[in-house]
Amino acid sequence: MMSYANQLNLKQAIIEDAFTKIKRLVPELVILPILASPQEKNYRNKIEFSFGKYVVKQDDKLNFLSDRSLGFHKQGEFSKIVNIHECGLISEKANQLYAYMRNLLQSSELPVYDQKTHKGFLRHLVIREGINTQQILVNLVVSDQFLVAEDKKALWETLLHHLQTDEYLKQTVTTLVVTYNN
Repeated sequence: MMSYANQLNLKQAIIEDAFTKIKRLVPELVILPILASPQEKNYRNKIEFSFGKYVVKQDDKLNFLSDRSLGFHKQGEFSKIVNIHECGLISEKANQLYAYMRNLLQSSELPVYDQKTHKGFLRHLVIREGINTQQILVNLVVSDQFLVAEDKKALWETLLHHLQTDEYLKQTVTTLVVTYNN
């Protein structure tokens, strides 16, 4: 993982490069240095994970097909998911919820969305944490475009059953949103 100091240097270089043409037109333009955050880790209050079938390990050496996975998209290959176990960008509470949802997915029968065939149900998991309120919103993004009515009903009943009976989710999640993205 890149050090925080190197991340700041990279961001500075990207910004300076983006303003190169404008600086020729407006020579008095001054690009100030990036201000470092006092909090280097666990600073994000919102994050989006993607469900998928095509998995790449973090070392980028092994690709395989999985029935269900939850993580980040591999850079440059949107159909592949990088399976992660912990994210240094979000709080411990959000990481615990992510791990719980990943394990819940592994044991469920809910089909994940396939970026190649555009079929499946579970697309994204968005977690948003109110830093001051400690409230957690979960947005489950789903697609039911290619499902027949009986399958839709069965999937929704399974999903609702988990959400209504799961004590951890009831204690941890303040707000649950389900978004259709067909």
